[in-house]
Amino acid sequence: MELIESLKPIFDFLIKYYLFHTILSIVFSLIIARIYYYFFLKKNIETLETEHENEILKKQTDFEKEKNELKENYSNEIKTLKEKISKKDERIHKLELENIELRTKSYTNTQIYEQMVQHSRRGK
Repeated sequence: MELIESLKPIFDFLIKYYLFHTILSIVFSLIIARIYYYFFLKKNIETLETEHENEILKKQTDFEKEKNELKENYSNEIKTLKEKISKKDERIHKLELENIELRTKSYTNTQIYEQMVQHSRRGK
């Protein structure tokens, strides 16, 4: 027991020494990690951020180009459909005019036929 009592100051010293050494090594490791981050990782992170931003901008521009192409295609399709509709409307209008003309001719033909029938009846 006396031996343990006599070695107690040495153990206390060793415990304090190793505790101090451990704390010092942790602090030193943190300092080295901070220096490594500052000189190496910070630049890598910044380049990765810029690359990511560039990719996002590229995707946005590609999306805008595709959107504009689709708008242009749809506007062209709408324009051609409107032209077809106007041509069909013109054709319908022409057919209506022809129908009116045929009706008037038919009317006049029936009048002429009736007059001929009346004239032939008078002649008998």
